[in-house]
Amino acid sequence: MKNMTLAILILVLFTNSGCSVAMALKGTRKKDTASLSIGTARTTVLKTLGDPAETKETPAGLIDIFNYTVDDKSSPGRAFGHLFMDVFSFFLWELHSTEYESTRGTYETIKVEYDQDNNVVRMYQEK
Repeated sequence: MKNMTLAILILVLFTNSGCSVAMALKGTRKKDTASLSIGTARTTVLKTLGDPAETKETPAGLIDIFNYTVDDKSSPGRAFGHLFMDVFSFFLWELHSTEYESTRGTYETIKVEYDQDNNVVRMYQEK
């Protein structure tokens, strides 16, 4: 029974590993909104910005709200540090480091308003 419990614990710890390491290597970049302007079709906006966090329906048309994190540069050094601490702590470090990596950077919101034909009439950014 002890061997089975130990095997399950090791399996859980190994499968939990790697998230923060991958997140530190990936980083996040600012969304490229240069190609979006007044009159752009909603389908093009969705291809560029991805799925909205929220969509509101108004009498004038839809409003899409996009949330994302920017300014978290890729860091091989931070990734190596997470990997070292994972191994050193038998992967318990992953519980803290994944949360740490997920809260790095600056949180921004882009709101896009559309007319009845689903073309952009207004687009603005909030921080």
